[in-house]
Amino acid sequence: MKLVEQLLSALGGDCSRSITVIPSFGCYICSAERLEEFSAERMCVSAKGRTVTVEGENLEVGEYFERDMFIRGKVKAVKID
Repeated sequence: MKLVEQLLSALGGDCSRSITVIPSFGCYICSAERLEEFSAERMCVSAKGRTVTVEGENLEVGEYFERDMFIRGKVKAVKID
């Protein structure tokens, strides 16, 4: 996690608003507030006033703790609205 923090800081990003995607494994979302939509192909998560849409195959919530969410499955796309 330290490397992600350093990279985001160098790019002017904020770790409390980050999304990390590991293709064919999952997606980690910081500051997740609410799961809006849930299916094995699509999940929509409210995070810091935006909606993060994760699309893929065999998606499931792997972990959710203190507003950090890990979505497990084969991630094909992530959209932020």
